[in-house]
Amino acid sequence: MSYVSTNQSIPDDTLVRAQKQSERGDLAGAHALLVELINDTSTSFATERGVQARVVMAEICEGLGRDKEALEALAPYDVRALDSFPTHLRGLLLLAFGSLAHAENNFPRSVTLLNRAREVLEPFGDATNLARAYHCLGRAYWSLNEQLLAREHYEIAIEWGRRAHKERALAITYMNLGLVARHEGDLDEA
Repeated sequence: MSYVSTNQSIPDDTLVRAQKQSERGDLAGAHALLVELINDTSTSFATERGVQARVVMAEICEGLGRDKEALEALAPYDVRALDSFPTHLRGLLLLAFGSLAHAENNFPRSVTLLNRAREVLEPFGDATNLARAYHCLGRAYWSLNEQLLAREHYEIAIEWGRRAHKERALAITYMNLGLVARHEGDLDEA
């Protein structure tokens, strides 16, 4: 999940509250808060806060199975024209577009975009978003029937997820790693 930096973590901040609700599994509550934030005319899609809100909204919409809404959240951005954004925001947008490409069953494009996101985010040491990028890469490789690459990326996602202390995300990644092990016939590990 994409998160704002700690210096923006104000308890009454709508974006932070939405992220906390999402982390607890309350995707519908987080969605409602983000709709409010995105519809607020003072939150422009071109600002750092606007990008973060829309990236989180796209992720939550995917989690709710609302891929069309996820696409609408990212509609103000052109994946081919992200160079004008600050590096970290570019990485977040690439991550969101890569995850959405997977939801659209475009697995090769998903891998390409997610690898670009990973390359952009790694120098920042952004544990939360790197855990998500590696998790999404594992999912994309699994969809491409590249089990070894899926396993490798899920294992790296677990390492980053531990650093980020994101228990819910870790549980989902462990579950997916178990599915890969089962697919490979390793029922003990699964």
